[in-house]
Amino acid sequence: MADRSSTAGRQVVAIPFPRTAKYGTAEKEAVCAALEDGHLSDIDRGPRIAAIEDAFTALTGAQHALSFNSGTASLHAALHGVGAGPHAGVVVSPMTWVSAITAVLQAGSYPVFCDIEQTSPNLSADSLAHLPGTYSAVLATHAWGIPARMDDLADVTKLPIVEDCSHAHGAVYRGRPVGSWGAAGCFSLQESKSVSGGEGGVMTTSDRQVYERALTLGHHPRRLDRELTLASLRPMAASGAAYKFRMPVLSAVIATEQLRGLPGRMKAAEANFATLCEVLASFDAPITVPTLDETSVRGGTAPRSSSPSASMTLSGCGTC
Repeated sequence: MADRSSTAGRQVVAIPFPRTAKYGTAEKEAVCAALEDGHLSDIDRGPRIAAIEDAFTALTGAQHALSFNSGTASLHAALHGVGAGPHAGVVVSPMTWVSAITAVLQAGSYPVFCDIEQTSPNLSADSLAHLPGTYSAVLATHAWGIPARMDDLADVTKLPIVEDCSHAHGAVYRGRPVGSWGAAGCFSLQESKSVSGGEGGVMTTSDRQVYERALTLGHHPRRLDRELTLASLRPMAASGAAYKFRMPVLSAVIATEQLRGLPGRMKAAEANFATLCEVLASFDAPITVPTLDETSVRGGTAPRSSSPSASMTLSGCGTC
């Protein structure tokens, strides 16, 4: 080992880390086509917004998908959709990004932290089963693309479960895509994610009431008037009294093209992960790797945040 003082103030690794271009020809052509069309704001469900929403129903198998201007907005709307509020808290994981917490607060509720598993960065069903108190919903994060054990969580609670799929585009748990297990699933399209629109978010659900309640929180009265069927929500179409959470058209066309390339990026990420694991194992590095059963698939990882070490844990340290 070189003396530490000899490397102080110098760049030790001189070879730049290889980066793949985030956006390619397909994304550029889609943006140019939208610019030529001259309509970059969609107050209804025009063809480009419909395309990204339909792509997410195809990805997840959910009956409905609803676009938003951020993943955080989709979480807010999903929690509103399932009825989270001040009467009872929302169970969340301590291993998550701050947006999961702020979305709970924005929905008028408050976070209640639940422990995670010893062998993964996701919520522990056993801890959830023994969590004291009364709650209105569970927000389960599929951290770093590793699917949470959704069947085990559902077995121990009757509360609606909102899936935070921000890291988990394309992830599959026991043969079923994430975003279709809970009352709603929420995907981020922020630039660091494996499917990006620059910014954006999508909520998926097969519950029509959750869909319509989420729709009222941030979409234009024209779309509300066309899609709302529940008598209790119809007055919202006339008032339009809500946030402005609509996805920009340019974000929609970029994300639609990004989604087409997701399988290839996932394959490359898994190959990189396997190589890193082999190298670390050859040095007897003190790590463990969460294992997935043969019917599950880890979600895609974006090029600029694809370090597989994020889904590893120090041996004997759980997921700290």
